[in-house]
Formats: sequence, C-alpha cells, structure tokens
Amino acid sequence: MKIIEVTDQNKGIYLQLCQAYEAEFSALTEKLPDEYGVFALDTPVVPPYLGLLWVQEGIPIGFANIRLGADYNNNTP
Repeated sequence: MKIIEVTDQNKGIYLQLCQAYEAEFSALTEKLPDEYGVFALDTPVVPPYLGLLWVQEGIPIGFANIRLGADYNNNTP
C-alpha cells in the first residue's frame, strides 16, 4: 500500500474517485449531478487543501482531502 500526493499527472484518478464519493453522499447532501452527470466537488485540490490517493498493488482504492494549517503554502489560512 502507498499513499501518494495528487499531482497534475494523477488528478484525473482523484476526480473519478471523488465522483463516487459525491454520488454516494448525494442522498444526504441533496446534491444532484449536472447535465453531464457530474457532481460539483466538495473536495477541491487547491491550497490549503491537499489531495492524497491510496494505491494498493498499482490500483487506486481510496482518497483523502486534508485542509492544511496556516503554515502551508504562503500562510494561507
């Protein structure tokens, strides 16, 4: 098992996993997909948020999104 940071090269994988998450919780959030079947994300990968992928035997099996503190990326709160 490896945990790797989301980069431009693997961001598409992260976004696919996020769609499954958004769909699963849509009954609670009452969100609907757009006309293309895509949910708006509550899990951005922009500072101060850090995206991570959980990879097992080369297969992405999970993700995390962490809000980092003020010391990360130019003291962004």
